[in-house]
Amino acid sequence: LKRFKSQYGTTIVPIGYKDEEGFELYNWVLNQRNDIKDLDSSEVRKNRSFSLVDWSYRKQKLEEIGFILDKKEYEWSVFIQEIEKHGFFPDPNYKSEITGYNLRNQIIAVRGLKRQGNLSKQKIDQLNNLGIEWDPLDAQWENGFSHALEYYRQNGHLYVLAAYICSDGYQLGKWLSHQRRYKRKGTISEERISKLNSLEFDWEPKLKNQTSYMEQAVFYYLSSIYPQTVNGCHEIEGVTELDIY
Repeated sequence: LKRFKSQYGTTIVPIGYKDEEGFELYNWVLNQRNDIKDLDSSEVRKNRSFSLVDWSYRKQKLEEIGFILDKKEYEWSVFIQEIEKHGFFPDPNYKSEITGYNLRNQIIAVRGLKRQGNLSKQKIDQLNNLGIEWDPLDAQWENGFSHALEYYRQNGHLYVLAAYICSDGYQLGKWLSHQRRYKRKGTISEERISKLNSLEFDWEPKLKNQTSYMEQAVFYYLSSIYPQTVNGCHEIEGVTELDIY
């Protein structure tokens, strides 16, 4: 274990790990953790033939190299290590090579513990420092709004094609269309409505003249091929929002 830590800088050993000599280090550390846990159980001590002094010594030696004795704390430490490596939006199928747990499911579970008031302040602070979004749906909406705000600041309006995509790949037109749909269904909060109103957002846009569907289609085609020339539907008189696309 000391050699492993010297090589990798941690005592967190991946599932099934064996060293170059074939020693099953993962199984060994598992046994150490289980045996050290038994030290606190008088019932187990009565039925196990080991020296309390001997195991106390082993516990001390393990602690000296940073071995995490408590299983839950060990798994939390692995979880934090995985977050630092993969972030809070990992591949849905990713499983830790160390614990075998699905990281995305762990993140969902931790958010649930926070909502239930069952997550310690220390762990909450630790995750806050790593940039966790406790409500990912709120984070997604704010991301959409930030793109809308940036577009508004640059153009002075939010008249965009439903298929409009920002330079970073964000589908702003689609997001704005969804906000209109949510308002019609009554599923968007007054706070969000107010924020979009502050950008003079048109909830029920209409064509200001009798532009035909064919003309709209031609405009959409040109804007997709020559975005640097036809940059936004406001440049074609009479056309504001093309939700039909």
